[in-house]
Amino acid sequence: MNNPIHHRGRSVSQREKIKNLCYPCHPCLNPHSSFNFQFSIINYQLSIIHYPLSIINYPLSIINLIPAQ
Repeated sequence: MNNPIHHRGRSVSQREKIKNLCYPCHPCLNPHSSFNFQFSIINYQLSIIHYPLSIINYPLSIINLIPAQ
């Protein structure tokens, strides 16, 4: 499988850095296996669901810190 980053002439360490940064968000960059690829897609979809929930949850947790009267 061709890695487009590799063909831009970046060093391996830079490639690893980019891969490590982007891998959770972009499973297409370097799937090691079809299982890992499918799992990371599921993980990606879950994180899309989780992000708005955490925005909703954040103010609730602040409200929760206020001691009950």
